[in-house]
Amino acid sequence: MVERFSDKEEVAGSIPALPTMLFTTHALTGAAVGVASGNPAIGLLAGIVSHHLLDAIPHFDSGSFYVGTRLKDDPNRRWSKRDWLLAIIDLAIGSTIGLAMWSKHGYSSSFFFGGLGGILPDIILVVPFWKGQVLATKIGGAYAKFHRQYHKTSPIKKWPIGIATNLVLILLSVIYLWRSV
Repeated sequence: MVERFSDKEEVAGSIPALPTMLFTTHALTGAAVGVASGNPAIGLLAGIVSHHLLDAIPHFDSGSFYVGTRLKDDPNRRWSKRDWLLAIIDLAIGSTIGLAMWSKHGYSSSFFFGGLGGILPDIILVVPFWKGQVLATKIGGAYAKFHRQYHKTSPIKKWPIGIATNLVLILLSVIYLWRSV
């Protein structure tokens, strides 16, 4: 049975949420394809493409807690304390791994722009400072619909599969980057 959450769990004044594969997974996979391309512009585009390909694989993300509830695809859903905690931990892990790569190998524009491309779709669709304006446009609304259409969030009851997907992709990306950058 999918766990259901009440409106009381929502945090007043918090930021509307969209489900995303973990930041770390998108950023590191994007960085890996950026490095593989050897070109920052191609890396940026390849990172964006990798984002959508990764989202098509069943995975764990903040939306896993809401699969099967009316809040799953609600663009006005606010982040709960748990969502914030997951985001902070994810960002800390991804940033630590990224900084470790840079400290070992130095700056690489292909790494940077590939990683940026990997997270750019979620930056465009999730960041609260412009999310409302983006979704209100025809292009932004169509892009959000495209993004959701192929998104395969694992329900929380299948969290081991969803977490395993993220961990395998992170591990493969780190191995590739460690050897390549």
